[in-house]
Amino acid sequence: MATASPGDVLQSTEAGARLLFENAAQGILSIDGLGCIRDANPSAVLMFGYTAEGLIGESVETLLPAGMRGRHRQLRTEYERRPHDRDSMNLVGLRRDGSEFPVEIRLSHLAESGVTVAFVSDITERRKAEVEREELITKLEGVVAEKTVLLQEINHRVKNNLAVIGALLGLQADELKDEQARTALYECQQRVLSMALIQECLYADERLDRVNFGVYARQLAEQISDALAGAHDRVTLNVESDAIDLPVTLAIPCGLILNELVSNAFKHGFPDGRKGAITLRFTHPVPGQHSLACRDDGVGISAGFDWQNAPSLGLRIVHILARQIGATFTLDRTGGGTCFELIFAARNS
Repeated sequence: MATASPGDVLQSTEAGARLLFENAAQGILSIDGLGCIRDANPSAVLMFGYTAEGLIGESVETLLPAGMRGRHRQLRTEYERRPHDRDSMNLVGLRRDGSEFPVEIRLSHLAESGVTVAFVSDITERRKAEVEREELITKLEGVVAEKTVLLQEINHRVKNNLAVIGALLGLQADELKDEQARTALYECQQRVLSMALIQECLYADERLDRVNFGVYARQLAEQISDALAGAHDRVTLNVESDAIDLPVTLAIPCGLILNELVSNAFKHGFPDGRKGAITLRFTHPVPGQHSLACRDDGVGISAGFDWQNAPSLGLRIVHILARQIGATFTLDRTGGGTCFELIFAARNS
């Protein structure tokens, strides 16, 4: 078998390169050190609306709008002093018919021949897509802003409506002479106000769907203490919380549970003017799990009391809500006083 000569190999390589040049989908211009176009492939000819003969020999600035030519000559002169390959840059191209269009250009310098090869891409469609994307983003941002304002207004109105309902319950309770009925209405009032406080926290937060539960727990406990005349003078409130936000679907039931536990601790843990402390802990003991605990150092619950089947509405509400969020609800009588703990899975919605 005959071995190809170096000349044959070179000729074959040049033919292959020419074939790639002619058939490239990207426009390719060959430019000499004086900025004159020495060659142009069919894609470049079609892109700029010239014939090949019409482009060859012309200054490369011919393909730029008049206002850009002076600056481009300066840049080209600087480039010729230290020619090098250059990453893509965006310019404006000028067609033969005078229309302008955005182009992306990448330069490759061939040191052997002193020629610079410019790879030119028409990015009209890309720019159009970018503009459409920016317009869509702006539109969506407007929609989100509008909906954010709307949700804030809804939360504010819900909070106000719940506050009105709570006030009506309080007024009705004040009119009753039956102590048991009055107490029941006051308890209902506090439950409504605990939900109103959730809406207030949502209104104050930019995310609108999550509540800083540590902040909420402190506010709720203080609200309950203020509602029970003289309780805050005898019973100290401590709130220990990790930085945990809860979605509304968890915050509302947890808020109602906390309301019942704190109310019970105030009312039953410190009878006859007894002094003491209530400590709320909201922590993240292990990944994917939350713990909400209410501990008091009061008189405690008697060993014979069946707290899991208690007839009181408060504990029944706690059990129902605990099942609703899939929580484990436990009682710890050791160490004096009472500690109820709720353990439930963390979730985002």
